[in-house]
Amino acid sequence: MHESNIEAKTSLFYDAWNRGDEKFVRETVAPDALNHGSGDVIEDHETFMHSFLAMRLAFPDLQYTVHEIVVDSQRQLSVTNVVCEGTQAGEFVGHPPSHRRARWREMRMARWREGRIVEHWTVRDGLAILTQLGYIDVEGYPHSPN
Repeated sequence: MHESNIEAKTSLFYDAWNRGDEKFVRETVAPDALNHGSGDVIEDHETFMHSFLAMRLAFPDLQYTVHEIVVDSQRQLSVTNVVCEGTQAGEFVGHPPSHRRARWREMRMARWREGRIVEHWTVRDGLAILTQLGYIDVEGYPHSPN
C-alpha cells in the first residue's frame, strides 16, 4: 500500500472512532489482526472490538485529535500521535461513572495489509486518565497533555 493510502486509511480509522462507527472499525481491522494492549496483553479481533465498544460506552463523546501521522511504506506501518478527550459516563476499568472530563495522549502504531490493520499497538497515559477522573491522586502529576 502506498504511503498516501496508509495515511488516508489511518485518518479514516480515527474519524470512524470519533463517530463511534463500529461497522467501519470492524471492517478495517482484519479478522486475524493482533492488538497489543497494556503490558504483554495481546488481543484478537473480537477482543479488540470489545475494547472499542467498552471505550465508547465509558466515554460516549470520546474524540481523537490526530496531531501527527508518520508512515513507513516499506514496512506498511503508521504511527499516530493523538490526544483523546471525553466525559466518563459509563464504567471504566471497574470504576463507576464519574461524569468528569479527561484528556490524555496516546501513541498508536498499526501495520497494514491490503488496506486493513493486521497488527496494532497502543501506549496511553493511564495515570493521567485515572487522575483526571478522580480515582487516584498523584501530587504534582500533570493532569492533561499540552
